[in-house]
Amino acid sequence: MHKVEMIVGGRRALVDADMVKKMTRKGQLVRSISSMQADLAAEKNMGNFRIMSLTMDADITQLVRLNRTIRQNVQFIDKHF
Repeated sequence: MHKVEMIVGGRRALVDADMVKKMTRKGQLVRSISSMQADLAAEKNMGNFRIMSLTMDADITQLVRLNRTIRQNVQFIDKHF
């Protein structure tokens, strides 16, 4: 399988070419969920809180489903000493 170098979780990694799109989508979902968590913690209006919570739950569901389809063969190439 052909490997492609990309950034995964802030680190350089080799990923199968057919998994690049999925890994990119996973990164987008993780960033989206993280920012929604920060906004949710600061939200005072219960109506807005409920809407944001439902949106975040939908994104988490998408992330879980996506994680099930990603093969676990990412090779990180940077070394931590």
